[in-house]
Amino acid sequence: MSRILRVVFTLSLAFNLLVLGFAGALAWRLRQGPWVAIETTMTVGLDAPDAAILRQTLAADAPVYSAALDRAVVAHRVMDAALRQEPLDPQALRAGLDGWRLSMDGVLASFEPPLVTAAQAMSPAGRATLAALGDRQAARAASMAASLVK
Repeated sequence: MSRILRVVFTLSLAFNLLVLGFAGALAWRLRQGPWVAIETTMTVGLDAPDAAILRQTLAADAPVYSAALDRAVVAHRVMDAALRQEPLDPQALRAGLDGWRLSMDGVLASFEPPLVTAAQAMSPAGRATLAALGDRQAARAASMAASLVK
């Protein structure tokens, strides 16, 4: 076998393994549910003890807020379906938007108890890190709002 073919086969194998790794990671993440991404986002920047407190508290309440997130996903799909409907039914779209808003209120309400519990056990630095995450999200929302006004 020529040297060029060996290099091509080696590169092809490496690329295929990389794609397989990404696909496996994506499949694992999807199987874990949407709350895993939220947990990961919330623990970025926390020191190990505070991250462990937050993870343990969130894991204990996972069935509650996971169900709320599942309801939000379903409500979002209903809203999307109403938006895609031809001809557009404004009443169905309003109902879909209302359902999605209410489901997101449920998500926020389901996160409140574990977040308060975790915050009580976390260090002041850990709480400050969580607050900074909230500040970044608020700044992002304000930036989006400002761009809509222009």
